[in-house]
Amino acid sequence: MTLANPAHEKRIDHEFLYRALRPVEIRRGILIPRKPDTPFVADLMFPNVFPLRFGKHVEHAARAHQLDSKRYQMPCVSTTPHLKQAKYYAQSNRIIARIAVDRLAAHSIKTYRVADYVHPKLITKPEDDEVILVCPGKKYFAKAIIVEFFELGD
Repeated sequence: MTLANPAHEKRIDHEFLYRALRPVEIRRGILIPRKPDTPFVADLMFPNVFPLRFGKHVEHAARAHQLDSKRYQMPCVSTTPHLKQAKYYAQSNRIIARIAVDRLAAHSIKTYRVADYVHPKLITKPEDDEVILVCPGKKYFAKAIIVEFFELGD
């Protein structure tokens, strides 16, 4: 398997991404990364598969984030192109943001699909098809990327 070149991102082949919002994001009406002032890179983690790269790299950050985003806090937020998966994650706070993929580049938001950066054997939740959004140097993501917020029905 050849993983994506960390020097560039791949195109997301979906019109929308979805994010189940945290309470602070619901109150403020925006997407907020947990650690906005840090780079989106991480050190090598084990177990791993060969070939592997030593040092701080994007693929290690993608793996760390999808493994445990609360423990490995970074300047990003998780999204999924699958509304059904977003509904699963929104069971407690009940609010989902629909994000327009075609608006991301205009706001300097980078996308990292976990499956493009992490070996399939190391992906903990393949059903998520997780897409990580990174907005370098920003405390929050531009409100303009959000098409709508909606609440889960009963």
